[in-house]
Amino acid sequence: MIEALMEALSYLLHLEGILIILGGTILGIIFGALPGFSPITGMALLLPFTFTMEPMTAMILFSSLMGSAHFGGSVPAILLNTPGTTPNACTCLDGFPMAQKGNAAKAISISATSSAIGCTIGLILLLISIPIIRPFLLAFKIVDFFWLIIFGLVTIAFASKGNLLKGLAGGGIGILFAFVGYSDLFAIERYTLGSYYLWDGLKLVPFVVGVFAISEIVVYASKGGRIAHDSVKKDDSSDWGKQVKEGINEVLKRPFQVLRGSLIGSVIGAIPGVGGSAANFISYTVAMQASKHPEEYGKGSAEGLIASETANDAKNGPALLPTVAFGIPGSPDTAILLAALIVHGLQPGPLLLRDDLPIVMMLILGIFISQMISSGTGIFIAPVLAKITFIRVHFLAPFVLIFCALGAFSLRGYIWDALAAVLLGIIGYSFKRFNFPVITIVIGFILGGMAERYFHTSLMISRGSYTIFFTSPISIVLITIMVLMLAIPFVRGWISNLKAKKSGVEIAVEKKNKEKRQRVNAFKNTSFYFTLILTILVLLIIIETMGYREEARLFPLIISIPTFVMLSLLLIGEFYPSIMSKLDVGLETLLNIDEDQSEIPKEIKRERERKQRLSSRLALKIIMWMVGFGASLFALGFSVTIPGFIFTFIIFEGKEKLRKALPITIIGSILLFVAIGYLDMRLWPGAIPAIWPKVIGGGIIPRI
Repeated sequence: MIEALMEALSYLLHLEGILIILGGTILGIIFGALPGFSPITGMALLLPFTFTMEPMTAMILFSSLMGSAHFGGSVPAILLNTPGTTPNACTCLDGFPMAQKGNAAKAISISATSSAIGCTIGLILLLISIPIIRPFLLAFKIVDFFWLIIFGLVTIAFASKGNLLKGLAGGGIGILFAFVGYSDLFAIERYTLGSYYLWDGLKLVPFVVGVFAISEIVVYASKGGRIAHDSVKKDDSSDWGKQVKEGINEVLKRPFQVLRGSLIGSVIGAIPGVGGSAANFISYTVAMQASKHPEEYGKGSAEGLIASETANDAKNGPALLPTVAFGIPGSPDTAILLAALIVHGLQPGPLLLRDDLPIVMMLILGIFISQMISSGTGIFIAPVLAKITFIRVHFLAPFVLIFCALGAFSLRGYIWDALAAVLLGIIGYSFKRFNFPVITIVIGFILGGMAERYFHTSLMISRGSYTIFFTSPISIVLITIMVLMLAIPFVRGWISNLKAKKSGVEIAVEKKNKEKRQRVNAFKNTSFYFTLILTILVLLIIIETMGYREEARLFPLIISIPTFVMLSLLLIGEFYPSIMSKLDVGLETLLNIDEDQSEIPKEIKRERERKQRLSSRLALKIIMWMVGFGASLFALGFSVTIPGFIFTFIIFEGKEKLRKALPITIIGSILLFVAIGYLDMRLWPGAIPAIWPKVIGGGIIPRI
């Protein structure tokens, strides 16, 4: 392992490695500081542009972005009460009140120091774990890896906040997406609808870019205005240095709290799919319960901020463990990392730890160095980062969409890839809108092919006997844990009813249960029709699957039939939403960290519903912009669409004046075309007759 670490370090110390880690760190801080534009979005955007890089170089870029983003997200959380990334939501609880007292520099200093120490402890624990886990991996059989993939999907569905059935159904839909195209395993086409484009299957990069990045554009562009709406409290700049020292001292004089938060973050981070949101909330809750001054929490407590930030960054290293060792992402950003490893020809799992250990060491070093750089410099550039969040969304949205389309197109120089990414982005937004966790869909898509391969290989080993799936000790342990996790929502409901009866409120409980069983008119809810469409589509897939030969239809039926059943149950649940709420899961829900919906006044609920309806109408308008972007891209090509879309979006959607829209369009377009030229990309000229050969028009339309 020492040799692998030294090899990675020597590669990193080359000029190219230094420049890339600096660039990745800067991008990570920026994407982290922009609420909504998380490291997931940044990594999804960069993924297509790393094809020409060496795998080691690409991993430097991704790891540096991962390592710096969450500190970047703490800056708007502290200064603006607007978390840059989802895990930074907990940072707002004490960071913003501290800033309101005029101690913004102190709060950022606490965040930076806690992040650096937490990240270091987490990575040390990861380094200790690797030599321990490598021999353990050799005990895994093919059938164990099959159950490990299913275990990962169930864990991620369970850990994702929301309805358990939606999480599991989303995973099933993702796996079904993975079956599209020609199957090398059975020498047969599946679900191609006679399309030449689908014969080769849905490509990983357009899928990830669309479902993760483009869907986020719809969410934030539909909100309009600025990224952050709160004003920054101005501090005395002469006091900044003094506050920085105070913040560092606040962390260093609490070694026990730092260690506790780091250990909690490391343990939670190693659990597939859980990620930082649960880690820092659990750490914060434990710290508050153990504190001598719990009344100070939520009012600018240094202890609360330390508990949140140490756990948030300590989980980064251990989250790599299930990703590189088992091929199961430990967090949403490691899901993109998993896709990057596969795209660069690396197979996560025992072979990666055995044959490509320097790659793993590079990921560890990249996270560590970028964390140190971001924490060290972030203290002083925090005011600048806060100003970034005041950029209007309609200035960012067209550029991000164009980057996504260029990234998808760069994979094969295929216009259908760019258009597929846009379409998948709209589909991804639809899933988000109706509370289906897209992370389970993406993980299902990434791991679906491997799951089928492991399934059939196991059957061949056992000569067709299904007992092989229930005889391995590791498989039995995984199955047992899955059953326990799936039973938790029901056990929790049973325990709460039992406690209520013991406290002598049987009548109130019965009345409450009667109210919960009341039926609502689901036909008025758009979520009912979305679920109905999904149910019908999966039913059509089942019918189509029955026409394939036995071995080619076996695993698709094993996935599609339970998915159909779960979607059908969700349809029924639309009529009884209170009963279905019992299936709400996620560690925040189980620990009562999330908001209790039953305690929200009806007036607030109605106001939220009104805002959601307005948001849906605005999102539909953004979707129409995307459809127009795709049509223009196909007909007129990139050279016309890039400046044309930027200008029209800023003028008509942003309602900006010509004197502002024109220079932004010109400067932005020039920078984009310079980057395209540097990458030596040959752009799609458009399907219209040639006006300017190879630039505008004259494109040969690929078969679809």
